[in-house]
Amino acid sequence: MGKKKIKTLLVDDEINAISLLQHLLNDYPDIEIVATADNTFNAFKAIMEEEPDLVFLDIQMPGETGLELSEKLKALPSCPAIIFVTAHDQFAISAIKNAALDYILKPVNRSDLKEAIDRFRHMKYQKEMTSKLNQFFTQLTHPLKLKFNTRTGFFMIDPEKIIFCKSEGNYSEIFTSEGKKEIITSNLGYLEKNLPHEYFYRISRYNIVNLNFISRINRKDRFCEIGINGTTYKLPLPKNKIRELEDKLSENS
Repeated sequence: MGKKKIKTLLVDDEINAISLLQHLLNDYPDIEIVATADNTFNAFKAIMEEEPDLVFLDIQMPGETGLELSEKLKALPSCPAIIFVTAHDQFAISAIKNAALDYILKPVNRSDLKEAIDRFRHMKYQKEMTSKLNQFFTQLTHPLKLKFNTRTGFFMIDPEKIIFCKSEGNYSEIFTSEGKKEIITSNLGYLEKNLPHEYFYRISRYNIVNLNFISRINRKDRFCEIGINGTTYKLPLPKNKIRELEDKLSENS
């Protein structure tokens, strides 16, 4: 009798990412790809129909994210094992590591994939998955502090205390809810990748804002206001970003 197949589902909104994973998984004859999905709605439907053993799940997708889908999965009687796939999301990765969940960084390479599959084979992921996901979402609800390098060392901060970030060339200024300003030795592109995408949004070349602190948008004069403890900051808002920002705020309301 042949080895039992590992029923596997691939979830990613990028067709090229799914194609790459399919190609790499051809090296594993015991892995059977039973379905692919480009959004969480189709993914959940496929999980209910196919009952996969393993799900490769992209984190950042339009609409509902992979994190939101995984929260639904932990309520199932038999939650499939999940290997998250992410593009350097420091906030999510910190929580994933702390909960001992598995992940692969994009673009996926053969060695990282092999290590993840080997770990899956040697551990009873399905039996442990629900408790690990519960721990994971506890971490997301109570975020770990992020570490940022400064010109003299580094500092740690809860991302929820960052109200906005401002570009200063190759450096960035971080403004906090405690009324402090920290200069870090990373550019805004680095911050955009590593701050929680759920509630941080880049409104221009020069600013990233915490959506939770936005108090006003002025369409006519093209700025948004961020208010905290009686202090108000006005940040320029490019015309092409006004609608995007409004949509983003609607998603989070």
